[in-house]
Amino acid sequence: MSYQESEGVKAYSEHTAQRIDEEVKRIVDNCYKEVEQLLEEKKELIEALAERLLDKESINLPEIIEVIGDRPFEMKESIRNYLNEMKEREADAAA
Repeated sequence: MSYQESEGVKAYSEHTAQRIDEEVKRIVDNCYKEVEQLLEEKKELIEALAERLLDKESINLPEIIEVIGDRPFEMKESIRNYLNEMKEREADAAA
């Protein structure tokens, strides 16, 4: 059974369509509230990052981490490698 519309006919009832719309709205509303709360909690960090961007116009990942701190979850190995390479380049340039 396919849930795609065929010639304008839905494969489900109006009642089911209404329940789907209500569930989607509930999910979107919950996500909106979570994001709004997160933005409020991190407001100072966001403003600090905005200030850095106004000063420098362009920043890289190490600079972002410097401003907002470590990510709340483990970074992928490729990103860790990138950060290590950036540190090595900075050390070589300073030497």
